[in-house]
Amino acid sequence: MRETSKRGLTRHKNIVFRRNHAQLEQTIKMLKSSGQRFDVLHSSYSTSIEFEDKKKILYTTFSYRDKVFQASRCIVKDLKENPLADTIRGQEWPKVNFDSKNGWEPKKCKAVINIDISKAYASCLLNSGLITQRTFQFLNSLRKYERLPAVGMIAKRGIVYRYNEGECISFDKVEGEWTQIFFYIIAQVNSVMQDCQRIAGKDYCFHWVDGIFVDHRIDKQKLNDIELCLQDAGYSYKYEKCENFSAYRDGDKVHVSMVKNDEPKNYCFRDPNFMRNYLEMLERIRLE
Repeated sequence: MRETSKRGLTRHKNIVFRRNHAQLEQTIKMLKSSGQRFDVLHSSYSTSIEFEDKKKILYTTFSYRDKVFQASRCIVKDLKENPLADTIRGQEWPKVNFDSKNGWEPKKCKAVINIDISKAYASCLLNSGLITQRTFQFLNSLRKYERLPAVGMIAKRGIVYRYNEGECISFDKVEGEWTQIFFYIIAQVNSVMQDCQRIAGKDYCFHWVDGIFVDHRIDKQKLNDIELCLQDAGYSYKYEKCENFSAYRDGDKVHVSMVKNDEPKNYCFRDPNFMRNYLEMLERIRLE
């Protein structure tokens, strides 16, 4: 498959398929039997097979518009031209974006107030001086469900398997050049959520990514202070109707359920704090 560029030159276009385990396995098996050299890169949302001539076969979990990839390239362009990005990516940033510290207790409320940051990750990039206003506006022109993938694409992580003459000769973990920038964004948004948590005090229920849940009986002054906290950090926000809220931990899993805007929502995700909390507990026992 080929396409012609604006300069009139002809270049090969990658072959793209929907990711299917059986089809992918069959393709790799066929390529191994051919004895040629190729690399297989597995990541969360895609698998690519790259050959020596740099041609690729791409298997994707989701199909995004070209505009989503354009937005991600705009972010990377800004990062490459920004000295601050080099400083940030040279550090390790925490990846936790919800609260499940030691002593965390199950939360259950008939009615809660949910305050969500609008366009949280895009706003964080702008507030931190990492992207231009033009890139920010481009990101905001995407559909709601497209903005996170556009930002998340800068954090490519996966495993590459190298094949030659029908055998896997090596494998390595790979991390994108700007992965730590993405974790920096998570850390910054979570820091604001923690500030809001401290303001809410006993009325705090839970926070998750860019949204905080507080008991509906919270004092109005506390709500005003939370709004000021978000405004001072440079974020816009909105209120969401939320009822029958429940959050609890079962082993290394966190379960969250609610009725949001009259629609039932149920989530379950791994708690990365679980092992850290366990090790902290063992350390306290050892010191006592």
